[in-house]
Amino acid sequence: MSLTKIITTIFVIGLCFFTKSFPQNLNSIEGKVTDAKTGKPIEYATVFLSNTSIGVLTNKNGAYVIKNIPIGGYNLVCVIIGYGKVVQAVKIVKGNNQKIDIALDKNLLT
Repeated sequence: MSLTKIITTIFVIGLCFFTKSFPQNLNSIEGKVTDAKTGKPIEYATVFLSNTSIGVLTNKNGAYVIKNIPIGGYNLVCVIIGYGKVVQAVKIVKGNNQKIDIALDKNLLT
């Protein structure tokens, strides 16, 4: 292997490590989904940005993180069977990380 190829390879590998150390897109929303009455975490709730394919499920602690959100305005929606839906307007700007906790009310059937 020639010296030029070795230097080029080292440069490319170094560049990969350099770019990985700086996040490309810091826009995120994270929070916790809980029962409004008891305060207990709600597992497997769906949290998503309406009119997009961006969304996640909450974990066993009710926590969620939505990463790499493009800049813009959205409606953050949280739904799960047995609870009422919550919709909250959010605005994402460059480098914006938001913490949004959500309390869901039980959907009582009469």
